Amino acid sequence: MTLPARSNKLTGPEPIRFGCYTLGANGLEVTGRPTRAAHLGVADFVNRCVKFGGWWLVDLITYADTRDDWREDDEHGLDGLDINPGTRKQYRHLGKVFPRSARVDGVPMGHHAVVAAVPEPQRRRLLERARDGEWNQGELRHATRKLQRTTVIEGRAPTMHTVEVIVAIEIEAETTYEAEDKARALMKTAVQGVPHAKVILSTARPS
Repeated sequence: MTLPARSNKLTGPEPIRFGCYTLGANGLEVTGRPTRAAHLGVADFVNRCVKFGGWWLVDLITYADTRDDWREDDEHGLDGLDINPGTRKQYRHLGKVFPRSARVDGVPMGHHAVVAAVPEPQRRRLLERARDGEWNQGELRHATRKLQRTTVIEGRAPTMHTVEVIVAIEIEAETTYEAEDKARALMKTAVQGVPHAKVILSTARPS
């Protein structure tokens, strides 16, 4: 495996090479005639990146936050990561709520984000039920809301409640990150003056 060497921020997409395989920004290229074992090995690596890469980034950011000697450099030594500030903030929050010991194996990171506002031990029970029932995020979100409503009816809920409101906005921008930043800024302006309101997530989808 060959990783791009750098000491400063990457100035362009540097490919990663595994023998006959080159993984670049626009896809994967095969040169020569690799063995089937090599092919399966690269496939396993790519699959792991897709499934676990989010948690790897969370843990990179979490570790960087512990390094006081990096604070005067770029954004905690991670300026080379192609992550906008809003997403980086979300990852940092997930790292605090879900240290490695609190994560449920076999459950995607997005599912953990759905239950991040739920207190323990209900949070873990929901994730385990999602794993055993093979729930998607929508099904987990429905179960989470049902649990919160039941808690209110039984009189065990606090007087403060977290309400998730999903708003779709069409934003014209050249990049996904620019669209997300514009939408986040617009929503922050919209909720100014609303007690305890904050914008925590924006995800752009091509129109």
